[in-house]
Amino acid sequence: MEQQVRSVCELSLDAEKPLCLQFMASMRSLIVNPHTSNSTISSTLEILIRSLQHAGDSPLRHHALKLLDDIASLRPSLSTAVFDGLRSSFYSSLSAGSSTFASEILATLASLSDKHGNPEIELDDRIFVSLCFLPSVTGRLQLLTNAERLGIGASVLFTVFFGLTKDPYPYVRKAALDGLAGLSRCNEFEDVGLIEGCFRRAVELLRDAEDCVRSAAVRVVIEWGTMLFAAHKEKDTMGNVVFIQLCCVVRDMSVEVRVEAFKALGKVTESMVSEEILLQSLSKITGALEKKIAQAKSSEGKKENRSQAQLTSRVLQMFASNGAGAFLHGLEDEFHEVVKSACCSLRKLVHLSAEFAAQASNLLINMLNDHTVAVRLEALETLHYMAGHGFVNVQKEQMHMFLGTLADKSDIIRYAARRTFRSVKLSEVDCFRSSVSSLLKNLEVHPQDEADTFSVLFHLGRNHGNFASQVINDVCDQVIICFPPNNGTFFICIPHSDFWQLLKMLPAHIF
Repeated sequence: MEQQVRSVCELSLDAEKPLCLQFMASMRSLIVNPHTSNSTISSTLEILIRSLQHAGDSPLRHHALKLLDDIASLRPSLSTAVFDGLRSSFYSSLSAGSSTFASEILATLASLSDKHGNPEIELDDRIFVSLCFLPSVTGRLQLLTNAERLGIGASVLFTVFFGLTKDPYPYVRKAALDGLAGLSRCNEFEDVGLIEGCFRRAVELLRDAEDCVRSAAVRVVIEWGTMLFAAHKEKDTMGNVVFIQLCCVVRDMSVEVRVEAFKALGKVTESMVSEEILLQSLSKITGALEKKIAQAKSSEGKKENRSQAQLTSRVLQMFASNGAGAFLHGLEDEFHEVVKSACCSLRKLVHLSAEFAAQASNLLINMLNDHTVAVRLEALETLHYMAGHGFVNVQKEQMHMFLGTLADKSDIIRYAARRTFRSVKLSEVDCFRSSVSSLLKNLEVHPQDEADTFSVLFHLGRNHGNFASQVINDVCDQVIICFPPNNGTFFICIPHSDFWQLLKMLPAHIF
């Protein structure tokens, strides 16, 4: 069969005709067969490379490219030969005027370079720019997707990406925005005007009609916004502007965009956003923010700070009208993906402000009453992270919601609740008592949780040594020692057996 396929394919090539689909299928069966000889695979490789020269505009050309990619994947020793052959075919396609096919070959070369460590394709800047203006949408999309792997200079890439953010086709606009987001990590752009122009273009595209474009624009806003914050003279104001622009997107109609917005908010760094605006993102009541707006307006008459005061006033007004309560919207969202993204952002932002962390923990505790298991679980996971860093201090009035999770019908929720209790900080001894009591009562209902429950009791005692000592003293006061009149023996009666079990499980160092 090997010899037959080779003979037919060579005859077809000699006649300068493209391979037909039937023979390509036969060639694929040889390529994927591990027992096919290396000489046959090498011949097949040569035939496929030669066939590209006769492919013209044949719809079968992408099949030939796929077979070459398969050869490189299944026979790594031949990946360099495949790469070199495709690179030669790329330049011949350009000479023949088949630019669209050349862009398709470039995409395959970029894929090979990623998967097999082949050298970068050192494409001339002029050729790249000319290919980017191809009439084929697929060609432009392939070039933008693989542009950073073609050895093109950052300034040329920026110009092309920035220009194609205005392309009439949404997936090209998305690819251009993704390219700009990638360029933000190359650290080659220092001009404030250029950075601000890119940031403003991304903000403009936050109102694009297509979900995929708005989602990509969010990524550019946070990446180039962070660069703008670092480069701008008025750092405080610019950091707030970036944060506010992201907060304005959290109520987008698209779930994908809302998720991306909260991911971006989680990337906000320390000192980038003021505490007032950070706190306002947890509440829809804008009383405190309105006072700040009034203070900024009163400063507008002073010559030395007039422009800064006016800018601050506009920024605060924009946030009060569009961004207030951003995280509240995320935590109350009907889609679990958005809630999860909002919780992940909170975990990163709680380190920026102790007051923000306290208010966030209160919101999360209120979420423990949610009817959805996924939401309750996400709230507990976030509280566990915050408790591990000392950000959760449970008050007495919140205990009933916490304790309710210990008796949840879901095994996953009960486990997550006990995991959180291991590191949570209780504010009063009554909270400690009720926690111990609830754990022991739930143990009767769910005996399968015994080992984990005992572990939680141990950690509670270790983390609240003063409360545990007080409980022990109270238990000792209730011990009744009885001496029968007829003999010298005695017995001990402890009315509260739950606390006797607690004594056995508490760590020895608190006695």
